[in-house]
Amino acid sequence: MKLAIAAIVKDEIDSLAEWIAFHRVIGADYFLIADNGSTDGTREYLESLSGGDWLQTISVATPPDRAPQLVAYRELTALCPEDVDLIAFIDADEYILPVPAAGEETFDPRARMHRWLEARFGDGEVGAIALNWCCFGSSGHRFRKEGLVIERFQQRARQGFGPNHHYKSIVRRTALDRMQNPHHPGLTAGTMLNAKGKPFEYRLSREGVLRRGLSEEIVWDEVRLNHYLVKSVEEFVLKKARRGSAATVGYTKTAVYFERHDKNDEPCGMAAALAPRVHDELRRLETIVELDRRLAGVEAPAEPRKDRPFFQRKRAEPSSPVRRLVVDYPQEDGLARIEGGQTLVQGWLFLTDEFADFNPDARLIARWSPEFELRQSLSKKRADVVAHFGYENPEDHPQLQCGFQFFLPLGINHCELELELGHQRWPLQTLKIRTEAQAPQESEKVLIGKNDWLFLRADTNLSLEQHRGNLLLTPAGLQSWRAYFHALEAIARTHEAECRVLVTPSKETVLEEAYGTPRASRTAIDQILQLASGTTLYPVDVLKALGDESFYRTDTHWTHKAAMKTSVELAVSLGIDRKALEKRFEKDRYREVSHKGDLGGKLEPPVLQPVEILKSFSNQRLKVYDNAIPNFGRLAIFDNDDPLDDGVLLLCGASSSAGLFNYLSRIFARVIFVHTAGNLDVTLIEEFKPDFLIMQTTARFAIRPPTTDFSFETSLRQKIASLDSEALQKIEKKRVVADAATANPPWERWENLYQRYATERHAQQHRHGGDAP
Repeated sequence: MKLAIAAIVKDEIDSLAEWIAFHRVIGADYFLIADNGSTDGTREYLESLSGGDWLQTISVATPPDRAPQLVAYRELTALCPEDVDLIAFIDADEYILPVPAAGEETFDPRARMHRWLEARFGDGEVGAIALNWCCFGSSGHRFRKEGLVIERFQQRARQGFGPNHHYKSIVRRTALDRMQNPHHPGLTAGTMLNAKGKPFEYRLSREGVLRRGLSEEIVWDEVRLNHYLVKSVEEFVLKKARRGSAATVGYTKTAVYFERHDKNDEPCGMAAALAPRVHDELRRLETIVELDRRLAGVEAPAEPRKDRPFFQRKRAEPSSPVRRLVVDYPQEDGLARIEGGQTLVQGWLFLTDEFADFNPDARLIARWSPEFELRQSLSKKRADVVAHFGYENPEDHPQLQCGFQFFLPLGINHCELELELGHQRWPLQTLKIRTEAQAPQESEKVLIGKNDWLFLRADTNLSLEQHRGNLLLTPAGLQSWRAYFHALEAIARTHEAECRVLVTPSKETVLEEAYGTPRASRTAIDQILQLASGTTLYPVDVLKALGDESFYRTDTHWTHKAAMKTSVELAVSLGIDRKALEKRFEKDRYREVSHKGDLGGKLEPPVLQPVEILKSFSNQRLKVYDNAIPNFGRLAIFDNDDPLDDGVLLLCGASSSAGLFNYLSRIFARVIFVHTAGNLDVTLIEEFKPDFLIMQTTARFAIRPPTTDFSFETSLRQKIASLDSEALQKIEKKRVVADAATANPPWERWENLYQRYATERHAQQHRHGGDAP
């Protein structure tokens, strides 16, 4: 789900950058900010950031007869993009804090925040969530000191402190009528919950009147709202007391307000623990602002926080910061160099002197598909290039690391290069690539990790670059995923089927230490999960809990035990009792076998490792149909007379789905598997009339959005047409077609199609005296 932060600000230049950086760190995707007549450079600062696609700023004057806050909220809500799901209405001294679990020293705040949002708003009947204040005092500071707000103030009031009954709201955009006051939303639909997901209860006045803006219970579980409402004495007197209130006309905060709210009863460093991430994000924001200043011809004042604006603007036409780009490989004639089963792209990029200090922030963008792009830094030292431009002491020059080197999958014949600085981009060059090899050697597809763990490499999805966060979805790719989710929901609703999207985590994500490369905080799968609703299941925590038992050492696929755990979580999400599920599988027994898998078999000699597979049950017992087509085109059906649920489950998945057969077939009365890699053919729903629709894909395919406009019949025909006679003979030996208990078995249509296309293929081969092309 996509989260926006909406706020009204006035003269907040001292801490606004930190506030924005903090909320980007915890998972805010979009900012809607109204400036209320700032004179300290706040407005200009926001303008420098608003050139990207994540922040929109407007000016709101103070009306003569009312406070500006609700006016600003109405205007900001009207401007909110349609792809934003949720809006948090807070102030610039309020920080949304996802709370770590007890004893948890480090965690990913963005992932934690979005999991919480999905859990709370996954139910479409929820319109808003209330976040209670957690009020912080001055920590005894009389004067403003260096450091972040979250670092300087780590003393808070006790939970029962009266003002902590206040709350602010995160609201489902489509359910919002208007904010009735700065704290409380008016909803057109849906209910309001507290942060724990329980029904929200108002605090009542002595007369029993609902007090909108105050909750009966103060909830600090999971997510809370840190409120730095006084800060130091100096900051209170010079800022908050002078600024007045955006919510109440004529209200001024005096010394009485400070004394009443300056509570420092308990230490709390939860927000401060995020300071390193916030500092990193601040540096990125500073790059955007400084670049905007230089491109705009802005004069930077020596003392920005006095009585003059932060920027004195003199706009000029922005010029390219590129002095020269040289691509060593592929060469000018397009001839490529192949290394490790991939196409090498290598060269250097030198910026003009004015932008030389931006070298660490420069990113080279490579795009060969509209739906994703590869981002690479300038990371190779090229003292020869620095010397070429006549600079003495190349080792000390800010552009010493001006070289780049990255790899593209084999088969890519063109690639667009761009330079990105801040949120500005400049086109560089179109690479035309010629290679003789169209696929890497088998052994080149294997990466040997720690303790003999094998991982995929040199694949067309660039798994390693996805893991590093370098290969990300573009706006076009995200829009394709968004359209997919929306279409699925509509189709499932029309056909009265409960729908889930199951994303199998990549092996390198679960076994990051064995992989040997740290995972980026933001990857393509993270982009997708932010778009997804509560109907999406990504069991990464379940698999991590299994550790070494989650994946086969010599295979990209998960183990039987991992598939069992995932099957349980999937069934629970569909309303089936967890205890009943665990009881059904508690007597399962496993045996150890040697397994070379889809990775170990690529090495010479093949590598085998012991694995545990289920021995006490085989899904073959329940299989009534299987056309045995490998991968795309496969259709298999399992019937169970003793299920936990009488429903029919349609599973549109990929190779990882095979691990689920042993478990899903014992849960549901009928399981139908169709290999579509998460794509949907609506005729399958019309044909099988499932109660449950499961779309399964794998995280490494995140860069390739699936579609709801898929044709399984076409896939089946094309697959059979590509098979040689030996492959067809193998299929015939594996096929399962049970004796039909009825005149029209559920597989009849698809079996007829198989026989038709297989007959056509055999005839074609016979006419050509062997395998036809």
